[in-house]
Amino acid sequence: MLRSFPRRAGVLGALVLAWCLSVPVAGCAAGDDARTTISDPAPATSSAAPTGNGADVQLVEIEVAEGQASVAADRVEVALGEQVRLAVTSDTADELHVHGYDQSVELVPGRQTTLELTADTPGLFDVELHESGLLLVQLEVR
Repeated sequence: MLRSFPRRAGVLGALVLAWCLSVPVAGCAAGDDARTTISDPAPATSSAAPTGNGADVQLVEIEVAEGQASVAADRVEVALGEQVRLAVTSDTADELHVHGYDQSVELVPGRQTTLELTADTPGLFDVELHESGLLLVQLEVR
């Protein structure tokens, strides 16, 4: 009976390791498929807009002023595979970060910065300012 315990522990350890590797881990490095631009400020909205290649994109515009986020909704529903464009204007320098997708971009005060990604992983993902920890919006990918 005691001889089977190490073998069971090895199997259990392998299962735990496999599960840990399958769970998305949030990081702070920008991914390869993030596109960023800086442009003039725009009001906070959430809508569909055309991309450069003619496909629709879910546009989420956010303004951050005095530590508060102004956005049309706390949670934005996104279809699996849809393009998402986050357009953020902040009054302070910070880093826009999308958890679960490991996408980030530096924000320049007073200028709109855009991060675009493909919502190819289902789940609920926080979009925050990395330095201040301010939660801007959640992306619900279905």
